[in-house]
Amino acid sequence: GWILLQPLFQFFLYFAVFGVLFSQVRFGADSGSDRTPGYFAIWLYLGMTSFMALQQGISSTGASVLANSNLVKKVRFPSELMPFHLNAVEATTHCVTLAVGFLIGLMFGVLEPGWELLLLPFALIGQVLLGMGIGMILATGQVFVRDTMRFWRMFSMAWMFLTPNMWFPDRLVNAFGQTAADVLITGNPGASMVMAHRRILGMGDLQDASGGTVVHFDSALTYLGGLYFWALLLFFVGHGMFMLKRHKFADLV
Repeated sequence: GWILLQPLFQFFLYFAVFGVLFSQVRFGADSGSDRTPGYFAIWLYLGMTSFMALQQGISSTGASVLANSNLVKKVRFPSELMPFHLNAVEATTHCVTLAVGFLIGLMFGVLEPGWELLLLPFALIGQVLLGMGIGMILATGQVFVRDTMRFWRMFSMAWMFLTPNMWFPDRLVNAFGQTAADVLITGNPGASMVMAHRRILGMGDLQDASGGTVVHFDSALTYLGGLYFWALLLFFVGHGMFMLKRHKFADLV
């Protein structure tokens, strides 16, 4: 029951506070778009829940070696399995929150799914790989520098706000210009991930009352390409570091 109640409560909280109140500030009370409150609520819900699932998987992985020191000290225990298990669990739980957002998005008429919905497993796999990669870098660092996770908590907070979870990309374009905005978005693996989830579930462009585009989506394959570029790069770096230093874990934990 709780696994469904929590995402439902989270969505309606987002809708009431941000979907209605914030959208009126952002667009004006008579923006002319009936989709605005529901659209922003779904945008926020899918962005925040996807990012928090990734963030939780990374944090759990980063702390996993020290938290399971009794297992790590066992010679035959394959400690490299912990990052996969932790991130796979988060991705599986995230499927429930996505399902809730998907059903409510259909009810609001915000989501219009198509063939791209078939790409959802690939987005989840990319999320797991990205979480494992960053998490293994942190887990290795935490063994040698015990303040690593403290730095991560500060960085992850900044990362959350720099990712288009609570704001539309047009704000970035208005502030820094299109070129700088493209660099900031494509250079952010979290942005590729949350945008992939939104597009795959059927989120489309949003226009204001005058017909101007407020939100524009590229294809889901474009976002998946960005996600997998960062996920594979960070996975190989993280896995390499983890395996290279694994033999020292038992002595240091």
